Formats: sequence, structure tokens, C-alpha cells
Amino acid sequence: MLDAHIRSRIQNELEHLRQEEENVRQEIEQALEKENLDGEKIMAGEASEGDGSAIGGVKSGAALTGDLEEIRKKVDRFHSRRDLSDFPGLKANGEDVTSCYR
Repeated sequence: MLDAHIRSRIQNELEHLRQEEENVRQEIEQALEKENLDGEKIMAGEASEGDGSAIGGVKSGAALTGDLEEIRKKVDRFHSRRDLSDFPGLKANGEDVTSCYR
């Protein structure tokens, strides 16, 4: 009877310690997540103030997304300029000039 009581108390104490460990783990994860987000915000701020680069050449996700969108716009503009199907006369003149040089 005494043995069962001691085991029960040990089990309760173990469960209590496990719960405390889980709470500490969650607090650490939240602190690290906040630190990472703060670091990204700082790096994004420095990237937008400077020449587009961040410390050590590392950029935040937001800065990279902005750069990617800018590149997409440039590619779209290039393709729209290159598309001569809307201007058949211009395309024909370009072909004439090309054949003349050949």
C-alpha cells in the first residue's frame, strides 16, 4: 500500500516536471521565433535603406519577394516589347533589314 502511494507521487511529480519542461520549450521557441522575426525586420529595413543588400548578403523573405516581383515585371516588359505580332509592318521591315545585312 505504501509502495503504491510512493509510485503514485513519483508519477505525479514526473508528470509535473514534464509539463514544466514543455512550457519552457514553448517559451524558448516563442522567444527564438520573435528574435528571428525581429532580425528579418531589421535586415529588411537595412536592405530598403541601402543598395538592396543586407548584412552579409543575406536578405529577408520580404526583400527577396520584392526583388523577384521586380524581375518578373522587367521580363514581362521585355517580352511585351519583343512581341511584334501587333505590328506586322514593323516585323516585315525588321526582316527586310536582316535580309539586307545578310
